[in-house]
Amino acid sequence: MGRPRTGFAALVLVVGLVSSACLGGGGGSNPAHQPSATVTTNGPGCQLIVASEAKRTEPAAITQPVYLSSASAYNSVCYDKITFVFTPGTAVPGVTTTTTTTLPGATPTTTNPEATDLPPGYTVQYMKPPFAPKLVSATEQIPSVHAILEVTITPASAVDTQTSRHVQTYSGALRLPLGGLGMVHTDSVEFLSNFPQAPAPAPPTVVWLIGLDAKQPFTTDYANSPPRLSVLIMNGLP
Repeated sequence: MGRPRTGFAALVLVVGLVSSACLGGGGGSNPAHQPSATVTTNGPGCQLIVASEAKRTEPAAITQPVYLSSASAYNSVCYDKITFVFTPGTAVPGVTTTTTTTLPGATPTTTNPEATDLPPGYTVQYMKPPFAPKLVSATEQIPSVHAILEVTITPASAVDTQTSRHVQTYSGALRLPLGGLGMVHTDSVEFLSNFPQAPAPAPPTVVWLIGLDAKQPFTTDYANSPPRLSVLIMNGLP
């Protein structure tokens, strides 16, 4: 989807044009699986959001891991939205810092290239279990789940290994509570793991699973300040 814009969400598609139309509540029954689509037409402006069932991926523009801090789910008239938020890594000792100014008289900005607030890379795609050797996820055991999006985010971790105590940065639910949110197609959002488990991953990777009633068109949105990734599963209601 291109590089993130500084300071605000970077929906490279045209979601920004329709966000005001997508703030209402959603809901309704889960329709039968439809063939892969490129647009959704269930609400004002929703048809402008380009989405499909195809894999979406963005290479990492950073080398220093960011740390998972929160995850949330939200429903709108256009889509089910799942967002993963990260904390930038701390400055790395021994890495050269640079000082820049943009205008005469402006306050100099000192940066460490390994302590950026850019979002990590990601791959979001439909996958079938098993998602790791000898691992059975909770999502794949839910009767209403008939399709699973695997969200692989790297370099990222839920444990800050730059600290001597290896602080756990994510203290949220391993499965997000979705009851009462009016999610249309999303039945499960599960934190699978820092993955793979062994040998130690390089770079570190965080994996989430999104369980759906059937394959649905989706798109992604990533941004900085703070680094974050959102997966938008289109409602596709008539």
